[in-house]
Amino acid sequence: MEFDKSPKADNTFGTLSSRYESYKCATNSNQFIEMGGTMNDFIHDLENGLVFNLALVEKNVEPLHEVFIEIIETRKKTMKKQQNDKDTILKKKVKKRRSCSQKQNSNIRELKTELHVMKEIAIQTEDKLLQLKAHALKYIEELQLN
Repeated sequence: MEFDKSPKADNTFGTLSSRYESYKCATNSNQFIEMGGTMNDFIHDLENGLVFNLALVEKNVEPLHEVFIEIIETRKKTMKKQQNDKDTILKKKVKKRRSCSQKQNSNIRELKTELHVMKEIAIQTEDKLLQLKAHALKYIEELQLN
């Protein structure tokens, strides 16, 4: 097991960095614990990419090796589940957007159809008005002639 030799970047209270400095030279799980590392430190460092060469953890180091392997496996499963959850949420959002887009397209088609019908009615109404105007002019002419 190897750790990034640079100090922790998220040193809020100073204790994280000093503890990290004490265990960053550990090469196996027993040394890690003996040098002041905690399980939370290991999980944090694993999540933040500060632990390398996990294959170098010695299998004959007991009992911590099994705990570390369990932590690593649990974290892998958790990360995979989180990624799957994110993917599921993303798929639902995409599906919802597509559904909204389809509804919008359907509404647009309906509005276009309605507009076309209204245009036809307007043209027919204009034709009737022109016919009425022609009749009215003809009627006025007849009245003026009589």
